[in-house]
Amino acid sequence: MKQRLTDIISKVSWTKVKNSLIQNYPEQEESIAGYKTVFDKLTSIKPTSTKMKIFMELCIDKDAEQEQYIDVYGKNGTIRSDGEEEHYALDFSPWSEWLGMEVESSVIEKYTYAEIVSHCLYEMTFYGFDEETKEEQLEEIKRRSREFDNMTPEEREKHLVPWEKIKANILNKFSK
Repeated sequence: MKQRLTDIISKVSWTKVKNSLIQNYPEQEESIAGYKTVFDKLTSIKPTSTKMKIFMELCIDKDAEQEQYIDVYGKNGTIRSDGEEEHYALDFSPWSEWLGMEVESSVIEKYTYAEIVSHCLYEMTFYGFDEETKEEQLEEIKRRSREFDNMTPEEREKHLVPWEKIKANILNKFSK
C-alpha cells in the first residue's frame, strides 16, 4: 500500500519522533522546540501532488572517520545519461510537496514511522524552521551562483581557491 509522508506523520506521535531525532541527531536536542513547531505545522498543510518519491539509505562517509548517516533524497523516474535514475536533494522542496511525496516501500520496511519522520524533518529544516527562512537561503545560493557565473577567469583565479589546494593544506596541517 502506497503511503505519502502526510499519511506516516498522521500515524506517529510527536514523542516518538522527538526521541528518534535526539537519538539520530543528538546535536539537535537544543533545537527540539523548532522541530516540534514544524511537526505541528505539517499536520495542517495540504499536501501537493508530486511524482517525487522519498528514499533513505545508510551511508558511510569514508573521509570522516567512517561516520554513518542517513541520506534522504528523492527520485521521480528521471534517467541520467549514464542510465541510472537521478537522485534529487529535497532540502528546498516546499513542505506541501514533501507531504505529498510517496515514501518508497523499501524505506517503510527498513525504518519505523518515527525514524522516517525524524529523518525527513531534519532534511526539511536543514536551512531553517520556517519556509521563509529556507527561501531566503535558496535565494542567497542562487545569488552567489549568478555572481560566480558572471566572474571572469581572472576574477575566479583571484577570489576562489581550488578544492585540491584546500585539501592539501588540511592534510599538511594534520600530518605535522
